[in-house]
Amino acid sequence: LTSTFGSYETTSISIEGTSSDDLADGIAKVEYSFDNATWTQTSGTQAWSKTIDISSQIDGDKTLYLRATDKAGNISLNTVETFVKDNINPSLVITGYDGTVYKGADFTITGTITDNLNLGATPVTVTAKYGVLDVDLSGNAIGFTGSGTSKDFSQLIPISGGEGVYEITITGSDAVGR
Repeated sequence: LTSTFGSYETTSISIEGTSSDDLADGIAKVEYSFDNATWTQTSGTQAWSKTIDISSQIDGDKTLYLRATDKAGNISLNTVETFVKDNINPSLVITGYDGTVYKGADFTITGTITDNLNLGATPVTVTAKYGVLDVDLSGNAIGFTGSGTSKDFSQLIPISGGEGVYEITITGSDAVGR
């Protein structure tokens, strides 16, 4: 059995694959289960597929079991696939910046991003604009501390464009990209 889907899923997973038996057209059914006890049939036998609604399942690590049964009633060993169900957006709290502030020099924005499951390696991006020009932040890499479900961050914002309005955008995302 072979199946394909990503490691992080939100509302449904699509599985597809192929199965074979020593006898041509010998496969009677292909099934899947989340508990290795209650089985649901897919569409097709040698080439099979199924879109599975997982929206009602709670977030977290999931295991999907797959098996094939031939026409003689022999059941294959299970193939096991794992994925993470994640439907909850991360939370971003800015602690070192309070919106409209008058600054006369470079300043640092700080905050915390949290997620119920897991954050990616770089879960926060900060961009800055001065008028229509992007402010180059590449020389001031964003710093992260913490791991897993909570990371503190800090970003230096250089005021090199002079006086005027700077627009700061802070975006947070988890390992799913939400």
